[in-house]
Amino acid sequence: MPFDEHSAQLRSHVLGPSGGWLGEATVFISDLFGLWDIFVLMTIFVISWIIVRIVAPVMSIPLGLIFDLSIPMQYQNHDFTRENHKEHLSGYWPVFLAGTAVEVVSFFMLFPDMFTLVVATKTTICLTIWLSRREDGSKVSFAGPSGTTPRPAVPRRAVPRPAAPGQPSSLPGPPSAPRQGSGSRQPSSSQQPGAGEVPSNLSAINHPGIENVRQAMGKKYPGAEDALEAAGYDNDTREGMLVHMASAGSKRVPGLVETWLKTANNPADMASRKKKYAKKAQQYRLDWEKRHPEHKTQSTKGASGRSTKKMIKHSEHSQKTWDFINHILAKQIQKEKPRGPDGWVKFLQRYGIPVISLEAPLLEDKIPLKEQEKRYQFLTDYKHGLGLPSEQVNGMMMEMLNQPTVEEADRLFAYWRSVKNMPRAQREAFRRDTDERYKKWEWHEASDNKRPAVRMPWQGPEEEEE
Repeated sequence: MPFDEHSAQLRSHVLGPSGGWLGEATVFISDLFGLWDIFVLMTIFVISWIIVRIVAPVMSIPLGLIFDLSIPMQYQNHDFTRENHKEHLSGYWPVFLAGTAVEVVSFFMLFPDMFTLVVATKTTICLTIWLSRREDGSKVSFAGPSGTTPRPAVPRRAVPRPAAPGQPSSLPGPPSAPRQGSGSRQPSSSQQPGAGEVPSNLSAINHPGIENVRQAMGKKYPGAEDALEAAGYDNDTREGMLVHMASAGSKRVPGLVETWLKTANNPADMASRKKKYAKKAQQYRLDWEKRHPEHKTQSTKGASGRSTKKMIKHSEHSQKTWDFINHILAKQIQKEKPRGPDGWVKFLQRYGIPVISLEAPLLEDKIPLKEQEKRYQFLTDYKHGLGLPSEQVNGMMMEMLNQPTVEEADRLFAYWRSVKNMPRAQREAFRRDTDERYKKWEWHEASDNKRPAVRMPWQGPEEEEE
């Protein structure tokens, strides 16, 4: 096998799935200077070995932990990677603890030169064991699983990488066989889940959480899902793979997709991935609906095909209706051009749209002032909250306090809290929406009708100027 193929397989099978910061650094240096990954990795190894051997014994211990502890901890401390590398981590920690015990005993029994040799050897062994295992704990094999006949050569597929605006995707076009549209990715009713697979009733309709991930990954890695579908992965498996791509770093995704495509002809790998990523997609749907109870869909109830078509048809009809209403309102706004808060209130009330009252909020006395202030701080805090401007937050607080019940107000604030965990594109859309929606609260301070600006209850009465 050519040397460049060995280097490419090292990236896709070892550095991409399990390399952590070491894999990212190796890939970055390799791409920057045009070197093969294996040469960069060997250079890092030699330099690190020399440093560990020449420093003081006390310093050699933390230097060794930079490799054999920090890299596995990257996958241990992340929810998605911890679940994905569960078997990998469970097999590594006993080896690491045993090596650390030997290291501690050697510190008190050996000379400094011999002790640094033990530290360097232990770090090398632990790192080799970690990198030599797949995500599911199986041994890495560049020539396919042991005991299987070599599969026929598969033409190399282009690896999906983030495409710059205005540039075509690096992936080939869709296959010549007819393919269903993006709105009908459901498996046909004749396809039955095989042994060990997760039933596909959870993906009977387009799940909003999965669709958000699909859109984000489609923009960042155009053509990736098409290539996976052409390789033979079903809908549930592709959804789990998209979720995994969203949790992985942008430098690891090309290696992951390349591995999935290259090993698609291996029945053992295909069956293992179908089971693994279908479960991942199912768990993501359940976790997403726990975080967004207001968006809970019928997908977790196993909707039938007929009811699914009804729901999709009803959704499309509702969307067309709202588009028509927005079109009519936009024309009326251009025609009447309402001015100031009073003009907008009259305009909205004329069309039956509820308007936030400018009088005392309904729930001002029912929600404690400390809780109101806590929510206000969350909406304005840039570090731990949403970081919205105070003018918008004032409008949001007034809307929350004017809800008919405390439960409705809590539900509205729970939705605002969930925005922090949404993808960046959705957070930006939320900011734009709130900016347009609550602009009217700025008019109290800028208008000439001398109406008082909105003040929060805990701020007390406005002091009169002397």
